[in-house]
Amino acid sequence: MQNITIITDTDSSILFDLPVTASESFPEGEITVIDSASLSIGSGYMALAAAEAATQGALVSEIISLTTDIRDRMHLFAALSSLKYLVMGGRVSNLAAGVATIFDVKPILTIRDGKLELLERVRTQKKTWERVIELSTSKAGDRPIEKNVYPACERPANGKPI
Repeated sequence: MQNITIITDTDSSILFDLPVTASESFPEGEITVIDSASLSIGSGYMALAAAEAATQGALVSEIISLTTDIRDRMHLFAALSSLKYLVMGGRVSNLAAGVATIFDVKPILTIRDGKLELLERVRTQKKTWERVIELSTSKAGDRPIEKNVYPACERPANGKPI
């Protein structure tokens, strides 16, 4: 039996060690670990594409090639309406979050080398979303955009869709 595991963070030893340990428990199976170099949505897209390819009978080598190709073409831009969860995770201080709230500064984050990084700071949520769209279209250039996801965990204060 062959298994392909797509993980979000190869620097987290537990995420890498779990599939390796699992493969030792099942010597008849083979586990291939792929670093998505992304977060939830990017990893999910890779996993869905891999599952679809497996369902259609693709070889493991073809699935690995497909997922790494997706990873290499994928770009993530995240516009946050609040720094609450970055504060809770220790990535941003309470002071910095307070100042950002006072001045209505919204961060735009991206993934570089598998790490979440601050790309820009933009004033107001509307301008932040406009900038994310600009960044996305600029990064795509002349290539078509295959998937463009705008998840919204909370409805904007004005109640209008994004």
